[in-house]
Amino acid sequence: MNPRTNRRDFLKAGSLLALPYFVPSTVLGAPGKPGANDKVQIGVIGLGGRATDLVKNAVLPVSDAWVVAVCDCLKSRCERFVQAVQPDAKWGMYDDLGAMFEKEKLDAVMVETTTHARAWTTVHAMLAGMDVYIEKPMALTIAEGREMVDVARKQNVVTQVGTQQRSMPINNWASDLVKNGALGKIRVVRA
Repeated sequence: MNPRTNRRDFLKAGSLLALPYFVPSTVLGAPGKPGANDKVQIGVIGLGGRATDLVKNAVLPVSDAWVVAVCDCLKSRCERFVQAVQPDAKWGMYDDLGAMFEKEKLDAVMVETTTHARAWTTVHAMLAGMDVYIEKPMALTIAEGREMVDVARKQNVVTQVGTQQRSMPINNWASDLVKNGALGKIRVVRA
């Protein structure tokens, strides 16, 4: 394979008859949806400390992710956020998520709002056709969570809830120690 060939070119050059059986349509992209090699345009909603950390350390280092807009109910937070995260960025800044959804061509949003606003914000983003990363806890009630699941399925959007405590390497390492008996038989845990 030519080192300059990307995944999309490689897959298109493969057996076109077998392709639909092995590769989901999302890999090659579709109208209105990015393909596997396209940059994902992201909006960030809720600009507190957690959003700052996530964008700096988890989004900006990813070459296929591109923050294009930020939104917070306090417009002054938008400017502070951009200065703290990427001062030279030309991101759209909004205090109304509906305006951000209308003006920006977003593929996905990160919902970093306060807990009571998360379900409402997430449902509106999904209804606008965007994939959503939601900070935990994703909802306050079972009914809110159920609505979010129903809308995600109906809109056919990707939805992920952040559970970094379950995926951080140090936590996995510690969990493996317990599972593998390295600490002996655990009889009592106090937290």
